[in-house]
Amino acid sequence: MLSLVALTPSVSGCEMVKSAYVSQVGGAAEELAAVATTLRLVHEGRVTRQYAQSTFANYREVLVSFEPKLRKAEGAPAPDSVVRAVSVSRGVAQVIESPCLDDGCDWRGQLAALETAAAALDEEVGG
Repeated sequence: MLSLVALTPSVSGCEMVKSAYVSQVGGAAEELAAVATTLRLVHEGRVTRQYAQSTFANYREVLVSFEPKLRKAEGAPAPDSVVRAVSVSRGVAQVIESPCLDDGCDWRGQLAALETAAAALDEEVGG
């Protein structure tokens, strides 16, 4: 009699470990996308101005800590990459500091800047 033994291979998830640099830049891209969404939602009337103000306070804290953490992060592909990522974050710092939450200002311009910055950071880490 022939006996077959079924072997089930042990499959373990093959996850790539992200470098600290990739994690920091990817997280910043996600934060900027969230900032853009918050700005859009306040102008669509889907969130209150007060909610947006408190949310922007949280975003400011993240932005302030981004540059120092990024400069210490290991795994940056090249020094130029760090400079580019920091430049992108600095480019939208004014938007995060003074978001246009009223109709009488260029909130669409701020939205475009945030979306462009988020995409640039995402591209920086291959997202």
